[in-house]
Amino acid sequence: MEKLTILHVTGSGDYASMRIEDDFGVDKAYKIAKDNGGKAEIELDNEYDIAYVEIREFGEVDTEFIGFVQDFIDYDSSKHENFFIIDAEGGR
Repeated sequence: MEKLTILHVTGSGDYASMRIEDDFGVDKAYKIAKDNGGKAEIELDNEYDIAYVEIREFGEVDTEFIGFVQDFIDYDSSKHENFFIIDAEGGR
């Protein structure tokens, strides 16, 4: 893996990352962020329930290390804030 690209998702309401993943679509959120300079605010249910998405790029990262880090992420916390790995074509 030459470069690691992730979509970092957090939000103002509950379950922002889970709702982006399950309902809205990570690929769609990534495209919106990319079209807006790498960051975007996505309205989920109403103007007070916002998901904040940001594209982050890193140098070469061993895929085993990514799995190691993901093991430390608390499941309940990941419903609100998480990251999704984006492949070279801009999808998951």
